[in-house]
Amino acid sequence: MKGYLTMSQKERQRYLVLDRVVREEIRLSDAVKVLGISYRQGQRVLRAYRVGGETALVHGLRGREGTRRCAPDFKAKVLDAYRSQYPDFGPTLASEKLAELDGLTVHPETLRLWLIAEGVWTVKKRRCRHRSRRKRRERFGELIQLDGSHHDWFEGRGPKCCLITLVDDATGRTYLLFAANEGVFAVMAAVLGWIRLYGIPEALYTDRLGTYLTDREPTVAEQLAGEEPVTQFGRACRSVGVRIIAAHSPQAKGRVENKHGLTQDRLVKEMRLAGIDNIADANAFLATWLPGINERFNVLPIDPSDAHRPVPDNLDLDAVFCRHSERAVGNDWVVRYNNRYLQIAKQPGLPPSGSAVLVREWEDGRLQLSYRDRQLRHAALDSRPERPKPEKAAKASRPVTPASDHPWRNSGKPAQDANPRREQIEQMASHYLGDVPPTFGARNVTLGGGL
Repeated sequence: MKGYLTMSQKERQRYLVLDRVVREEIRLSDAVKVLGISYRQGQRVLRAYRVGGETALVHGLRGREGTRRCAPDFKAKVLDAYRSQYPDFGPTLASEKLAELDGLTVHPETLRLWLIAEGVWTVKKRRCRHRSRRKRRERFGELIQLDGSHHDWFEGRGPKCCLITLVDDATGRTYLLFAANEGVFAVMAAVLGWIRLYGIPEALYTDRLGTYLTDREPTVAEQLAGEEPVTQFGRACRSVGVRIIAAHSPQAKGRVENKHGLTQDRLVKEMRLAGIDNIADANAFLATWLPGINERFNVLPIDPSDAHRPVPDNLDLDAVFCRHSERAVGNDWVVRYNNRYLQIAKQPGLPPSGSAVLVREWEDGRLQLSYRDRQLRHAALDSRPERPKPEKAAKASRPVTPASDHPWRNSGKPAQDANPRREQIEQMASHYLGDVPPTFGARNVTLGGGL
């Protein structure tokens, strides 16, 4: 028979075994044991082999087009839409957007195979150091991983910013907030948003950024109180009973790092399709986009109980999650804070001059003064009052007459007459030695030992 016959490994094995049966080298009962089929199935396969030869052992559908194969024009339409609208999308996200926006339903794996065949999509395999998987925490709210992702989220349409990400270690539930940077007000707002949604968690897992932890030496007051030095964010977390755990590597907080990869891929492209170019619109978009992400990627916790603690009724979260600073009251009851002057008004419970008051500052610039848990009325001064400076009496000036041998008097005269000392030497030389040449100078005079 001319041509080529393609056989699988299984079909090749059947051919070798059944050929020995035909040549009566082994019995069919022994052959079916080797092939792992029943005796009746062995009889059917042997009968087909005697009639059709090796071709009868090849699957009958090999080489035919599948009944579920997509039409060529549909495939071309999908690939054209991908190239024009989603050239940097992954197969899964592109499949979702093709069905959602273009009405073209195609399975992600099918699209991936099409893109690989067209040379549009390639998968890069990464080698990394071996690490052991850390077991998830058992309860929701037991540990929250917190980190900021600095990225060009608007792809040049708007300013670069930071996405504050909180991920629950047990379930993968996520909370996101866009901010200008990973500063104290930004992370406070993100944690405050989580607390208002779910309650107070047990611990936060962060990196060693200065916003979260500090390495400064404790102050005298902290040493007397037996407290460790903390940042403004650490002070707020300690006030509500949240423990901060520092990670020693990015891989240690891998859940939030993986979430950065998801948001930098999916969220960037979703905001591109929505035409978002500023932080305010991006945060409004998160309110509709994030629930679907949580529903899709969340996992069930090992322990269904919730580890979050409810917020006490008497706890003002806004007064806790802000910047706290102590300032001294001046003799005129003026408090200076960041080059701003705050005049405390006369009121009951007025703090004495020299005492310390607590200044609270919020992100919008609002300030609040309090003394012994009592809020103080105050007003901002335009500027610090100028103190009068004593005027110094001007000294009477008198004319200054140069001395007779001052160099100023000899300016403009010949160089040989400008030195009074030279004239004295020449007179002494003329007295003892007689007349000397006109060029005689002080350096040519040699006086005797009696002088």
